[in-house]
Amino acid sequence: MTFTIHLISWLLMLVYSDTPPHVTFSWGPRLWAISLPISLAWCALVTFASSLVKTPILALFASLLAMLVLWICFGVGVTMDDYAWLSWVYPGGYDRLLLSPDPAAFAKGLGAALAFTAVFIGAAVFVTNKRDV
Repeated sequence: MTFTIHLISWLLMLVYSDTPPHVTFSWGPRLWAISLPISLAWCALVTFASSLVKTPILALFASLLAMLVLWICFGVGVTMDDYAWLSWVYPGGYDRLLLSPDPAAFAKGLGAALAFTAVFIGAAVFVTNKRDV
């Protein structure tokens, strides 16, 4: 799904802008590849939140609540210097590292996204095993 959305944006760039095709097809796939670790982190969060309940509608609400709480943490972390560490709780906050031209910053962003993913997938597996097995 993410690739389809990116592909549509590339096509719109080709049709509605004067950007040369080689430029669009140069940065497009790279931007898509960079978005994958963040997408993976969000999927892990939703998997964990959904594993906490058995009813599908409650799983949806749990996922929305988890996303809202993390978004609020990000907002507090960005606006208040004393709580800047909260901005790293939100997976979307890793994009500033993933988009950095510095390889060390990129590695930190990739590591953070993968660690976030591992923690929440691990928690989802733990909850599911305890409850359903």
